This record gives sequence, C-alpha cells and structure tokens, in this order.
Amino acid sequence: MNERDYVMRQIQQLAQVLAVILTKFFRIKSTVSVEQAIEFSNEQLKSQVDIDLDALIQMSKHNMYVYLKERNMNADQFDALSEYLFKVGESMFETHSQIAISYLHTALLLHELAEEYSNTLSLDGMHRVQAIRALLES
Repeated sequence: MNERDYVMRQIQQLAQVLAVILTKFFRIKSTVSVEQAIEFSNEQLKSQVDIDLDALIQMSKHNMYVYLKERNMNADQFDALSEYLFKVGESMFETHSQIAISYLHTALLLHELAEEYSNTLSLDGMHRVQAIRALLES
C-alpha cells in the first residue's frame, strides 16, 4: 500500500510540474522569442521531470512509451506533453519547419499513446490531432 501511495504522489507531482511548465511556456512566449521560451521549457522538463525532448522526438512509439513509463507518467500526462509539443511545433512552424515537424509528429504519437492507455476520449485531443494533421499536410 505504501508503494502505491508513493507512486500516486509521484504521478500527482509530475502532473503539477507539467501544468506549471505549460503555463510558463505560454506566459513567457509573449515576452521573449519563441526559441527562448522553448529552450526554457525544455530545460524545465529535463531538470524537473527528467524528460529529454531532444531524445524523445527521436524515439519510436514503443520506446517513447517505455521511456515515459519509466518516469511514472500516465495517459493524462502523455496528453499534456502532447499538447505542449503541439503548441511548440505550431509556434515555430513558419520559422523552423523541420524541427516543428518533429515536435508535431511526436505530439501525434503521444496522443495515440494517451488514447491507447486511457479509458476516455478527449475532444481537445481530437481537435489537436486535426490541427496537427492540417499543419503537416500544408
């Protein structure tokens, strides 16, 4: 029972950290360059939840799942990370299209993982997938 409680606390902490990083990204994106906001947010992900986005965007779907499960992430957090990567990819699509495509592709994979390991469907997630596909097809 104590081990389950510990894991649940870790999952809750991770969710809180992801929420803070998303909030900070959107706030600082309006005051500094997009590149600086992305760099700051990616550093926060690495230092606070041990998620290396440079490594993550290179992974297959299966390896991504294993990598994130090792960090005690669940389907809701996969979805939150997918949202972050979508916003980042969308923000830099015009200026850094190759990097943006990698972020958008990874956002799709994360959304797929969230759907596979969750019992709920997210309308926001479905809209995000449509927006990602529209960007990738443009």
